[in-house]
Amino acid sequence: MPERCDQQRPLVIQVAAERIKEGRPRSIQVYAEAIRTRLEARGVRLIDTPYEETRMLPEADIVWAPGLGNRRVPRSVFAAGARGVATVHGLQLIENGLEIGRLGVRQGLSHYLWRTRIRHDWARLGAKIGSAISVSEALRPQVTGALKVPTDRITVIGHGVSRDFFREPGQNGQRQDYILHVSQYSPVKNISGLLAAYDKVRDRIGLPLRIVSGNWPGDPASLPQGVEMTTDLVPHDKVRELMWGARVFLFPSFEEAFGLPVLEAMASGVPVVTSVGTGAAEVVGAGGLCVDPNDTDAIANALLAAATDATLHTRLARAGYERAKGFDWDIAADRHLALFQRLAGRLPTPV
Repeated sequence: MPERCDQQRPLVIQVAAERIKEGRPRSIQVYAEAIRTRLEARGVRLIDTPYEETRMLPEADIVWAPGLGNRRVPRSVFAAGARGVATVHGLQLIENGLEIGRLGVRQGLSHYLWRTRIRHDWARLGAKIGSAISVSEALRPQVTGALKVPTDRITVIGHGVSRDFFREPGQNGQRQDYILHVSQYSPVKNISGLLAAYDKVRDRIGLPLRIVSGNWPGDPASLPQGVEMTTDLVPHDKVRELMWGARVFLFPSFEEAFGLPVLEAMASGVPVVTSVGTGAAEVVGAGGLCVDPNDTDAIANALLAAATDATLHTRLARAGYERAKGFDWDIAADRHLALFQRLAGRLPTPV
């Protein structure tokens, strides 16, 4: 049997960071840390390089950008070509034109130029990249259309959910004394729509609405009665605590590539109301209610039903909890590793 020394060497992945000022939403950070930890446990060596790094390191088998979508492509991904991989988490507003009316002249122009540069990056990269990882089937057509990545170079790998979120529906001591929404603020999160929907049924539900929306730009004085707004990002343990105390999780986004908070709510035994036709609906399946995010009456009616119909509430909580068990970070990590090995030419071959 011939020796295959290259097959014995640990896989080396160069991890290309986003630009510092672009930051990372919590869901992307959770994903990156979950996959990284598990790859390292499987013997993979990961080397971090900054956004400004222009080369593929000589010892690297793969260059992986774990946090792309609404961000500029790191230079080293271009250098990697067919050995480059980028995880796309969403393309919110990427194809919008100039938005002076909504954002004002200065910010509108800045956002337009930023989106143009992202599209320009992918026009150069799309057909050359080894693979783009899409976090859902719902996102796949956008990766092809907006980013010009050929369909056969898109790999769909969904997220997992931390095991410490899981809590049996109806477990003794579990509070259910508010409606909850958790997200990193973006116009696509439809905060105004969920506020309007809640206001329609607030008195019949009899529970406050707690919103955690990092960097929400609104005026707290404009919030309807019964709404509590937190604009700071909260840590993992706090999110879990919030999920466990919720009666319903409300997440009617206009666009959603995956919706990790939806999955965390399902694992927590909390019924979900989210948007039809999105990655979040793909995650929810039969474990929640999916509505038209443009229809505040539909959002309100679904919220009311999930919160006050005891039979429906119990069914959704159980269905969501059971469905969440199928989303596992170990499975996701194994699929990432298989992809990286294939692109690096490191899969075992018949002898």
